[in-house]
Amino acid sequence: MAGRRRERVWWLALAAGVGLAVLAIEHGRPSLEPEPSQDGSGSAVPLAPAPAPRSRRIGHFVVDEVPGGWRAFTGDDGRRLVLSAPPRRVVSQSLGTDHIVFAICSHDRIAAVSKLATDPKYSQVTNEARALGRMVTDALEHIVSFAPDLVLVASYSSAELVAQLEGARVPIVRLDDFDSHAAIRDNIRLVGALLGEDAAAERVVADMDARIERARARIPQGAAAPRVVSFEFGVVLGGKTTFDDAVRLAGGRNLPGEHGLDKWPSVSAEVVASWDPDVLVIGAEPGLEAASIRAFLEKNPALATTRAGRAGRVVAIPLPLMTTVSHHFAQFVEAMVEGIHAR
Repeated sequence: MAGRRRERVWWLALAAGVGLAVLAIEHGRPSLEPEPSQDGSGSAVPLAPAPAPRSRRIGHFVVDEVPGGWRAFTGDDGRRLVLSAPPRRVVSQSLGTDHIVFAICSHDRIAAVSKLATDPKYSQVTNEARALGRMVTDALEHIVSFAPDLVLVASYSSAELVAQLEGARVPIVRLDDFDSHAAIRDNIRLVGALLGEDAAAERVVADMDARIERARARIPQGAAAPRVVSFEFGVVLGGKTTFDDAVRLAGGRNLPGEHGLDKWPSVSAEVVASWDPDVLVIGAEPGLEAASIRAFLEKNPALATTRAGRAGRVVAIPLPLMTTVSHHFAQFVEAMVEGIHAR
């Protein structure tokens, strides 16, 4: 039971967001200047100046179009990854990037995905992952066996493994910012740029944002914004989290954030009860929402006496939505609009 509790808190913390760091390594720098040609007299023909590389910022990366090559990715930490062509054998070692690569590129370019991709408790790509049939572990030898030309990892990937991959000169990018709707947009666009699937990534972002706007159009007009708290295992989801963004986009107020609490701090049930929220939100395994609400109220009698508890306004969000750090965030907002405004 303690192990399952730690696992749930870990994933809720991931949904809430983790600190930022983006990591890449130098790999395969192409020559930037062609050899000069000669005219009939044997004199060198002056070369026209090469056009300046086109640059754009995506989150904490600057992406350059490299003359005579393809693209360079420079993180705010100064680390630089140079790719000579779009990767053809991508290994995704995090569930968030599993979702993104399945959405934006041909599946024959995906060498392997994380083991969590097949877990319906958290994944929304179980069918795709099972059809692919190639799941990666965190062992260097197993990753290298897929002959990847790009590995996508996350902040919770082993620091030792990341160092080993760098030492083996495997091209690697580490995504660490999962704190907001804006960060999700950046992650989708970054993976799209890394794979040469910029247009597909923009379509995914546009679809996500359009879906969120359609959900927001269903927010009751003129109603007071519900005061919301997510509380489980002694932890609340505060400001600077994807949950905070989902509450705001759904037309609610996230009380821990309003009380100056960021990320996922520990708070007692008695403190939450003193806030007297209109709505309580919990995560639940798909299909077990009703049972999860009953168990939550039995375990937290102090919260059963709050405005939310008395009115039966405890909302169970399926964990694949509650923990999402990909474009499925739109479905999370949809579920929040429906849940926190229901009467």
